[in-house]
Formats: sequence, C-alpha cells, structure tokens
Amino acid sequence: MFFSAKPLRFVPLLILTGFLFASTSLAQSEFKLDGIIIETNAKHIDPVAFKAKITLAFELLKTKAPNDYATMKSFIGKIRAYQASGANFNEDIMTIDIAKATFDASLEWLTSVLAHETTHIKKYKDTGKKFGDAHLLTDKKAALQIMINEELDCNKVQLAVLEKVGGAKYEIDYLRAQKGDHFDIDKDGDYDMDDYKGRKW
Repeated sequence: MFFSAKPLRFVPLLILTGFLFASTSLAQSEFKLDGIIIETNAKHIDPVAFKAKITLAFELLKTKAPNDYATMKSFIGKIRAYQASGANFNEDIMTIDIAKATFDASLEWLTSVLAHETTHIKKYKDTGKKFGDAHLLTDKKAALQIMINEELDCNKVQLAVLEKVGGAKYEIDYLRAQKGDHFDIDKDGDYDMDDYKGRKW
C-alpha cells in the first residue's frame, strides 16, 4: 500500500470530474416508446414524470386519433425534454422538443402539441423547406406571412386532435382564437433567436 506524506492534490479534481460525468448521465437518459426515442432531462423536467406523461400522451393519441398517431410514428424519431417547445429540424433525427410549461399543461393539450409539431416536421420532410424557407426571403413581411400560414395549418391539425382527445372548452377556444403569430414573441415582425429565447413554453 502506498502512503504519501503530502496530500495528493489531483485526487479531489478526479473525484469532481467523475461526479460531473455521473451527474450528466443521471440528468439525461433515453428509452424507446413504440420505436420513438424519448429523452429525459432532469435540468428541464422531472424524468419520471416526463416518461409517465409522454407514455399517457402516446396512448391517448393512439386510441383517440390513430391516424395522427401513425403520422407521428412515420415522421418523428425523438421526443425530448428541453428548454423550449418546438419542431427541431437540426438534429440527426427529427425531434420534438417539449418545455416544462407545455408539459405542465393538461394531458390533452400536450397530446395535441405532439400533433402540431409533427405537422411542422411533416411539412419539412414533404417539401425540404424549414417553415417554408421564410428565413431566405428578404421581404420581412412576406416571410412573416409564410410562417403564420404554416402555424395556422399546424394549429388546424392540433385543434382537430385536441377535440378528438377530449380537450377542455377553454383550450379549444384558446386555440381557435390564435392568429398564427405566437412565435413572434417580441412582435417585431420576424422570428429570430430573441423570440426563441423569449419563449415561456
């Protein structure tokens, strides 16, 4: 056995490094549900709660809106807990991000959001365009309208699913009243990183 008269100063660093790796692995994990990867992240949503509620949302969508469930299975590769909700085209596989505010809404609303974000990704896979490639336009007003039109299309799908799964009247009325511009958080007529960072959902 080795003894040292002086403390080994690197030992605490090694312990700390190991702790950080362990914390990361504990905070984030994956499992598959009907072939779709479900990624938990304790930084954003309690992993046990996320797994349980997403599983219930899958079952609700499968039983009450089977065609929409089949569409989700065809186009979505991952659903993950994240800082903001949305359709994520920038991953290796098509991903739906779910933020805590969206997750904490009713089960029916969460289920309808899965259909909404699936529709965004389906549009991208069908056309090769992200939000109609609005970001490529120099005409700011025209770009905004393209994005609004896509949101309204996705809201239409979401509304139909929300009604099928038994959404509350106030949720249905709220969704019907949307004008499709909810993504423009700062109301400056475009969608950019300021809007993304400003999301509370």
